[in-house]
Amino acid sequence: MADREERLMAMHPRLYAFFNLETGQMDTSRTGWVQLNDYTYYHETSIDLSGYARDDLSFFPTSVGIQDPGVYTNSQTDPGVTGSVLQVLDIISSVPIADVQTVADLCLAGVAPGMLESVYEFDTFMMGSYRLYTNDNSFQAFAGLQTLHTSQRFDSGEPTAADKLFCYRIIHAFVDPFGTPAEGTLIRAPATRQLIAGVMVEEPELVHMFRLKRSYELANQVRSV
Repeated sequence: MADREERLMAMHPRLYAFFNLETGQMDTSRTGWVQLNDYTYYHETSIDLSGYARDDLSFFPTSVGIQDPGVYTNSQTDPGVTGSVLQVLDIISSVPIADVQTVADLCLAGVAPGMLESVYEFDTFMMGSYRLYTNDNSFQAFAGLQTLHTSQRFDSGEPTAADKLFCYRIIHAFVDPFGTPAEGTLIRAPATRQLIAGVMVEEPELVHMFRLKRSYELANQVRSV
């Protein structure tokens, strides 16, 4: 069988987290994101590769990309707040993330998934993008407008024989000092498309068996965390 070029994608809705006066809490119900606390939000989806797995094909990524047209905002109303940032993680992994909150907290401390002090193996991350957005007061039309400050990658580009890829957007809103969300607090991020291009390859049987074994071991390692 000839190698097959493929372009895989994962879609994530916009984040719209606002302060709900009725509950006194931040609310993401309009867009379906999971809220871990007042500052950490994530959305998860997956890419089904079971059809390729049945044909004993392995996926070799060649390039990744992120499309997120729109603006990021983090408006906090606490009078003690002097600045705000957004930490944005885009991840496509061959194993699920067991603890999203820990991943967000460690990244803020300088430990991305797959690095030292992380419980995740480097080769499981087909895509890993870290971006830091900082407050921009020069454009008053958007309260709490965030502009890109830092962009870094932590993906391995390693091939996989997994039957599913797990896709995440994790957004951590940080304010200095930590402000208490109040009326008028609004955190927004645009709808996003994660793209990963690559080649489906029919490997020699023994090589493919070892790749399947590795995928199984990594998946069970995460479940035991």
